[in-house]
Amino acid sequence: MLALNKCIFLSQKECQNIIDECKSAVKDTITDLREYIRSNDTFGAVGGKIIDVWEFSLTQKDTIKELPDDIIQTW
Repeated sequence: MLALNKCIFLSQKECQNIIDECKSAVKDTITDLREYIRSNDTFGAVGGKIIDVWEFSLTQKDTIKELPDDIIQTW
């Protein structure tokens, strides 16, 4: 992972722990956003797009510059 190679002030383990915490926070936020969409269906289209991008980003091992077509074509 790029972040682990660029981190000079933290050990790799410390850096990985921070990355894992961030991923966990994104997953928790996805859950919260799904609940919000259930209560506010008019936000479903926008919220669904946000979730698509967040879920895709969680599968990546490196920084992404562009979203793949199969993500944005469903919009």
